[in-house]
Amino acid sequence: MDLMSGSDPYCVVSVQGPCAVAKPWKGGGLTSCVANDQNPVWEEAFLLEDLYRGEDSLHLSVWNRDSLSSDDPIGCLSVGAEHFWQGLNLVQQLQFENPPKDGECCGWLYASITAYASLEKAKEAAHIIQTSRTPRSRSRITSLWRQTKSHSSSHAGEDVGTDADEPTVIQSCFPASKLRCASRGILSEEREDMKGYAYATAVNGGRANLASKMVTHSWRNKFSHLLAAVLADALNADKYDELAQSLASRQFFKLTEALRKKGQLDVRYWICAFSVNQHTGICASPPPSDSTGYAITPCCCSTAKHFSGELSEMNKFDDMMAYLKDTLSATGKARFEQVVAMEADFSLLTRVWCLAELVEAREIHLPQAIKIHSAAARDLCLDRLAQLDVRDAEASFPSDKDFVLGKIHDPEAFNKDLQDLVLHRLHSFLQGGRVCTAAAIVDEVVLAAFSVAI
Repeated sequence: MDLMSGSDPYCVVSVQGPCAVAKPWKGGGLTSCVANDQNPVWEEAFLLEDLYRGEDSLHLSVWNRDSLSSDDPIGCLSVGAEHFWQGLNLVQQLQFENPPKDGECCGWLYASITAYASLEKAKEAAHIIQTSRTPRSRSRITSLWRQTKSHSSSHAGEDVGTDADEPTVIQSCFPASKLRCASRGILSEEREDMKGYAYATAVNGGRANLASKMVTHSWRNKFSHLLAAVLADALNADKYDELAQSLASRQFFKLTEALRKKGQLDVRYWICAFSVNQHTGICASPPPSDSTGYAITPCCCSTAKHFSGELSEMNKFDDMMAYLKDTLSATGKARFEQVVAMEADFSLLTRVWCLAELVEAREIHLPQAIKIHSAAARDLCLDRLAQLDVRDAEASFPSDKDFVLGKIHDPEAFNKDLQDLVLHRLHSFLQGGRVCTAAAIVDEVVLAAFSVAI
C-alpha cells in the first residue's frame, strides 16, 4: 500500500447490490491490520452468504483512521459475485475515490475467497480460521507483498481476477462505524461496546428516508408471506399466494421486472420489524428457536433496552402514523397509506397492536389496502370476524395489551367499528364470487356468531 509510517489503516468488507446499495445482512465487517508497515496485512475471515450471482458484488475499501477528523479513504475495489462464485485469489489495484491530479497510483490488494458447498461447512471453516489465527511475522508480510507485487507487475495493464469491463463501485454509502455493528463480521474484541441499529438504518446507511406506505402485519406470519403481501400491494394484486410461490422458487428477476414495469421499485414501505430498532428491546430475549426449529442465539449488544416510556420505540405506532401522514402531506408528493398483510389464518385479527393500527388508520383517514393469502380462506375470515373482540386480543407483553386497551374507551363500539372496517375493505373477497349485498354479508357474520355461541 506504500503507506507512511504512523498510519492506522483498516479494511471494510461489504456486500453491495445494484447501484452500490449496501447489504450488511449478507456478511462482511471491518478489520484492523495484524501488523503494519508500508504494506499492512489484515487477517480476518468473513462469512458471506445468500449472494445472488449477477446482482451482488463484494466491496473492499481501505481507510486510514484519523482520530482528529473523519477517516481518510485510501482506495477501494468492487468484484462481482460471478467472478468469485467458485472461489478466487484476488490481486487487483485499488481505485482512488477522487483520482489525484498528479497521477499517483493506488497500491494493490490481495484477498483470498473460498466457496463452500454448504453454509455449515463455511461456518466451520470460518470458526477454525478465527480460533487458530496468529499474527504473521514481518518477514512473512514482506514476502507476501513481494510475491503479490511481482505477480501484478507481470500482468501490467490488466485487472487480475476481474473483468476489465466490469464497472467499479468507487465508494460505499455505508458508514464504516455502522457497518461494523450491523454486519455479522463483528470483531470479538469490540463486542462489549457493540451498538445495535434498526435493519432499515443499516440498509440505508444511517440516512433517514420518508416512507409513503406502512405495513400492518403479525410477527406470527411467514416472512415470505409478509414480503409477498408487500409485493401484492406494489403490483396492485388482491391476493399474494402466487407471489409467495414466486419468492419460494426464487424468481427474483421476474418479480423485479414486474416492479420495474409498474414503476414501484423506489416506493418505500415502513415495516415495524425493520424500522423499529429491535436492539432497544427484544434482541436479548428471543424465543428459543425460529419457525424452522433453528436455535436463536440471544444478542449480546450493549444497546440500552426500553420496553415502555418515552424512550421506547415499541409504543409509538399511533404517533408514527400521524407523523408520517403529516410529513408526507407537507411534501405534496404523495398520500400516506396503510397496507394490511393478512395471514392465511387471519390471526392478525387476534393481535392487539394490529387491531389498534387498523382503527388508528381509519381515524386519521389513511387509505387502507388489505392483502389476503388466497380466496380459499373466506369462511375462516368470517369466523374470525364473528369472534373478534379487542379484549381477547393477544400481545407479546401483557403491558402492551394494557397500554392499547387503556386508549379504548368503548370496547364494544371499537369491535363494531373494526368489523365494519374489515367487511368494507374485504367486500368483494367475502362475496366469494356471488352477487351479494353488504347487508347479506353482515347477516352471514351474525349467523356465524350464533353458531359459535351454541
